[in-house]
Amino acid sequence: MYSKAYRAMIIQKAIGPNALPIAELAEEFDASLTSIYRWMKAAAAEENECVEPENEPICLPVPTTMKRPQDWSPE
Repeated sequence: MYSKAYRAMIIQKAIGPNALPIAELAEEFDASLTSIYRWMKAAAAEENECVEPENEPICLPVPTTMKRPQDWSPE
């Protein structure tokens, strides 16, 4: 079981302009791809949930356009 703060940190690395590939994050943090996608979906559903690790809160931005890999356009 991963803490909310740990999940929030991984989600933050997965979204935004400097987002890392989910597969890379899964390997780096020893979490399954399915878990990370599930955490992102849950964070989007909860709209700006804030978790408080030790000293500072981490607010999860709501991903605006989450797509499944099968929805991606070939480039």
